[in-house]
Amino acid sequence: MNCPGPEIPLTDEDLYGEENKVEEATEEFILFQLGQEWYAVPVSAVVEIVRVGQITSLPSAPIHIIGITSLRGNIISITDPKRLLGLQAVPLTHKNRIIVIQMQDERTGLLVDEVSAVMNIPVSSLEPPLETLTPAQTEFIQFTCHWQKHLMAILKVEKLLSREGKK
Repeated sequence: MNCPGPEIPLTDEDLYGEENKVEEATEEFILFQLGQEWYAVPVSAVVEIVRVGQITSLPSAPIHIIGITSLRGNIISITDPKRLLGLQAVPLTHKNRIIVIQMQDERTGLLVDEVSAVMNIPVSSLEPPLETLTPAQTEFIQFTCHWQKHLMAILKVEKLLSREGKK
């Protein structure tokens, strides 16, 4: 004999009215281009992004330091990450930007060819650097990640700053 009565909920969705979703941890990155390649740095390390102004070269500076510039009265060094990563230099255009990064008391400006986007990337999609990269490249690359149809490399900010010649 079947007794009609209230239906008993069978799932969390039935109980709470919506599916219980576990949110995946993400990190936020600034995406930029160096030549034809895509790179990123964590937003937490970025102070600001500015247009390229006058850069004054420094005699006897390490090869990756292309000079210094003044940002609102503060002098900072300008690092060319292409020189650290073994990439070919390209002429400056109106799309070039300086991404000012900082960790603790160390600060530098990264000269990039174009800033593209701010992205939230799931932590689970971050992979170790490819084994096919050169040792010079893996020294500065923390993770790789597929983005749209591109392979993106996430740079080690602390390593970029340690190459300032102070450590």
